[in-house]
Parts: sequence; C-alpha cells; structure tokens
Amino acid sequence: MASVKLEKESPASVQRSKLLTFKEAIRNLLQLTRSCRTPLGKTKILQNTSGGSMTLTSSSKRLLQSLSVRKPIIQLLVFATQGHLSAYSDGGLFLASLASDLVLRSVDSNQNAKILAEVYETFLTLSLEYLNSDVCAFKYKAMMSDIKFMKSFVKSVLGTKSLCQWDKSKLGHISNIVLETFLQCLSDDSQSMHASDNVFVMATLGLDMLESKSICGLLLPAPELSKFKVKPLKPKLFVQAKGRTIKVALITTSLSGDLDELSGVKYEVSQDISVDTEILEGLSGFCDSIVQSNVGLVLCQKVIHPKLKLILRKSGVIVIDRIGLQLVKYIVKLTDCVPIQSLANSTSENSFGHIDDVQHKIVNKMSYLHLTRADNPVSTLILYHCQDQPLQELKDVCITSLDSFQHLLYTPAVLAGGGCWQVGLSNYLRNKIENEKRKLSEDLECPASTIQQACTLFRQALITAALGEVHSYSVSRHSGHVFSNDDVIGDDDSDDNDGGGDRYCLCGIYKARKDEELIRLREDEDMCVKTEAGKLPVGDAIEKYDSVVMDSFSMCVNALQTSVLTACSVLKIGQVVENL
Repeated sequence: MASVKLEKESPASVQRSKLLTFKEAIRNLLQLTRSCRTPLGKTKILQNTSGGSMTLTSSSKRLLQSLSVRKPIIQLLVFATQGHLSAYSDGGLFLASLASDLVLRSVDSNQNAKILAEVYETFLTLSLEYLNSDVCAFKYKAMMSDIKFMKSFVKSVLGTKSLCQWDKSKLGHISNIVLETFLQCLSDDSQSMHASDNVFVMATLGLDMLESKSICGLLLPAPELSKFKVKPLKPKLFVQAKGRTIKVALITTSLSGDLDELSGVKYEVSQDISVDTEILEGLSGFCDSIVQSNVGLVLCQKVIHPKLKLILRKSGVIVIDRIGLQLVKYIVKLTDCVPIQSLANSTSENSFGHIDDVQHKIVNKMSYLHLTRADNPVSTLILYHCQDQPLQELKDVCITSLDSFQHLLYTPAVLAGGGCWQVGLSNYLRNKIENEKRKLSEDLECPASTIQQACTLFRQALITAALGEVHSYSVSRHSGHVFSNDDVIGDDDSDDNDGGGDRYCLCGIYKARKDEELIRLREDEDMCVKTEAGKLPVGDAIEKYDSVVMDSFSMCVNALQTSVLTACSVLKIGQVVENL
C-alpha cells in the first residue's frame, strides 16, 4: 500500500482545510493516473526524494505502492483504489481517474458539492441498473469454452502495459501460457479464492520473453544443489493406501540453534553447561523424530543448522532451508501439510503433507527442486525478460490476468472495452435523465437545471476517464460504439465518412456500415446518440479479428461504483483537520 509519512507536530500546528485546498493535489493525481491509461499510456519513473531504486510502471498497483501520500484527501482516493485492486487486481487507473475528475469538475462548477454528491449517487444507481439489465447493449456473455474468446480476453488485459515491450509473437505467447496456467490451476473450490493463489509466478531476469513457460507443480530455489548438472534425487518413500508418496514437513520457525522462541525468556545456566550445545541437542532430538516419522522432504522457512542438515541427509531426507515466507502458502496448498510453527510441542502425524515426486531442475543456470502432486492445482509460471522493470511489470500484469479469469467464473460476462461501454453508458444516462428529469427533480428536491448540469459533469468525467482526449474520437449514432478519428475521413459536415475500408470501433467488436454516420466527440457538446439494445456478434468478430478488447464485467462495475462513491464522500467533506 502507499506509504504514509507521519510527522510529529506541535498542537499549535493543527490545520483546518477545505476541499479547495487540495484541488491542485487532486489534479496531480488525475494527471498521473489518466496519462497511464490505454496501451498508449505513458510510463512513469518514480523515485524517493532521498534516492534509492527507481520504479518504472504504468500499472496502478505498482504506481500507488511507490507513492508517499501525505494529504488526507489523496489518501482517501488512493486507499479506495487500493481496496478495489486487492479484490480485482485491475481497473485502478480508471477508478482513480474518474473519482478525481468528478471531484474537480464538481468543485469548478460552483454548484453545492453535497447536492451534486446526492445526484451522482442517483446516477450511479441508474448506471448499475442499466449495466446489470438484459438490455445493456455493451455487455456480452463470456464464452468460457471458446479458446479464441479466452485468448482475446487475456490479450485485452496484457496489451495495456506497453512497458512489457510487446510485439505480436510475444503477446501471443504470454497469452497462451497464462491461459494454460489458469486452466491448470482450476480446482473444485477455485471460486473461493484468487486464481493467482494457486500459481507461483517466478520472474527471472536474463532470457527472452518467448522462453517463458508454465509447469505443473512448484519450483523451490535449491542453491545448495549443483547448477551445472542435474542430480538424481532418491528421497525416502512412505507407503500408504493410495501408493507410495513422499512425506513433507514444513517448518516456519528457525532451526539455526538460536531458538527465537526463547527470545523473551530469562534462564540460569551453570558454568559447565553450554547453552548452544543444549539447544542443538534438543533440535537434534526433533530431527530424530522427523526421521522416525519417515519424512522424505524437510522445508524450512528460515535457517537450519549445518549439523542438523547433516543428521537429516544421512537418513535420506532432502533438506531445503531459507525458502522465505512467499512460498509457504503454495507449499501448503500443494502438500496439504500444516506448518510446524513451534518445536516446544510434539509433532503430530497430521502436520505432514505428501507429494508424488521431487526432482532437481536447472532453470536459467539456477538450481531448483520441482515438487509435483497429481490432481493438484498448484502451478508455476516462469516469466523471463531481459530488463528488470519490464519484468516486474510483466509479472504484475500476468497476476492481474489470472485474477481476471477467476472473476469470469464468478460473473461470466464482459463489457466492450476501449472506452465503448463508458461512452454507451454516458449516452444512456443522457437519454434516461432527459426523459425523467422532472421526476428526478421532485425526488431529489432540487432544480431540474442542477440535475442537467450534474448529468453533464458526470458524463464528461466518465468519458474522459475512459478516453482521455475526447476530440480524438468519434461515436456511431447508430450503435454508440467509439471510433478513432484516424479511421474517420472528413468532418461532421462531410457527406462521406467512409475511409475506404473496414472501420472497427475501439473495442474491435462492432464494424461500421459504409453509410453509417460517425460524429466527432466534443467534451463541450451534449450529444444524444441512439443505441441499439440488440447483441452484436461477438463470436464472429473474434473468429475474424485478433484485436477485440474486452473488460471484465464485475471489475468494471465495482470500479465504477467505488469511484463514484469515493468522489461523493470527498464532496461531502466539510472540513479537513490535519496534524492532530
């Protein structure tokens, strides 16, 4: 999460500020997040003022983690965005851009901020009703059984991060292995967790991205094994009803001899007794119990004393220490073991897990143990890149893709990407509010002119959060889909808007007819666009074109809801008290 710097201030330095005080800071956050959006978004270079390592990214997750946020209003916006990202992993830039822009437009409008907030909440309700209805013209069923659909979906997520240095072959290869990894990690209870919880993503520097691959099972670093020649392993086997397996013990406390469990304990020792020796003998007794339990593999999160390693290895036990905290959850999922957190109590048989096989593997001149177990969802996604920061960006966006797949299982629906669904929703709101303005005015007890102005502000913020510079785009009067002006010949007064070839919207789903009227978007105009509720042939478009852009339905709905509610919370703030 974004770090918060706390500064000790004297009571006399307590400050009381209004929302206008933070206007410039909100504008900076808006500019920072909006300029990162879309595949043409700009990469940001972030570094602490005191120096240290630099972060290059256009990902909202890595961007916000690298910021030091002090101002309370910005903290509210950032924490709301990070809360959404912790659940959905995607959509953070849209959320932060929309919330910031909505606040700024409302402040500049000279309207009562609290009244605008109440009207925006009504608009949000109307928006959610439309998006969840069957007449939404920009929502499509997710065809989970169609491989082409799934590949197009993952490319929509991956392709937004230009720092990864995509080309057609690299994007296709990574899309394939991410989809393969997702299919491997599915289990009966997969809907109760993030898909990435079953996938260990290993980012390795030095090889080309096309060398990336997915393997079943888990790779654990094993630096004590040779990195030049594969060593055949012969672990102790445990015979049970299901056949021969390898029993696994996972220890999360230290076996180095310092016994950190006794760090706060006072004790007296006679001069003829060595504390270190006594502790080591006690740990040796624990190792003997491990051997007697026919354990074939011991994994320790921390350090194991060399003498203890020798005892275990002489008994045919494979020993790996210093595995770190990150890998513990994957080991538990793979082996079904219970981590041994204390050596004070006797170890029960239920603490041990099981695997089918363990092999020594060399990957990119590094030594690893490969743990496998049949019918287990744990997989390892090995990602390569020749540069460090693009590698970190690649790792982040692959995790996002896996989680996005998972949300398709919850809600098998997508929205037309590229800004099409936002513009379509904007036009729906315009038509809806125009028809029900009088009723809304009575329900909200505010003038119709205020509702009209609030609608304009809301729609402008929604469109610019999706597209940025709106004058670069045109919208179809027939369908409501958005087109780049690079594909539109002539201006609004021209009789011929045909570019001489097929014209596809930004989401790649809708193909404009030759005689179809495309109107240039202008932020200062309140255009009424008629949209059709009929479904477009998503499957046909995907079979013919490889550039369809889709957004996860559940992610977009939550991002829209969180952004509007966060903006309304900011607008309702009467006074900010700092430095208490």
